[in-house]
Amino acid sequence: MYSGKLLLCCAQILTSPVENSLSAIEVVDDIRASAFPLVIPRFTVVWAITRDADDPDVECRASIYLENDKLNEFPFKALFHKQTRARAVLMLNGVAISRPGVLKVICSAGDGGGAISAEYSLRVDAVAKISYE
Repeated sequence: MYSGKLLLCCAQILTSPVENSLSAIEVVDDIRASAFPLVIPRFTVVWAITRDADDPDVECRASIYLENDKLNEFPFKALFHKQTRARAVLMLNGVAISRPGVLKVICSAGDGGGAISAEYSLRVDAVAKISYE
């Protein structure tokens, strides 16, 4: 049986296979933009999943919504490499956002009674001017 442990979105990641670690760079919490449409040049989805020892690798899907409008859907795979934990990673080179609202990333895996899902939501706000004081 599969279980989702963590879902986050960031600009990029660094991984170390020697230390079995992952560093998320520029975690996306909320977005403030002074003009639309807006393009996020790098958008990475990281989903930590666990499984029982006899479960196979699993196909995942990431669906991206702005409010109730589906912007796109992407398949990706969780590769366990004979372990019970995996980090399923989806790297996108550009996400276009047409207007302010709630941006949602919904990840799902499996089907039937063993299906799992997780959601990551953030606000996209319009601001008149972004100042750094």
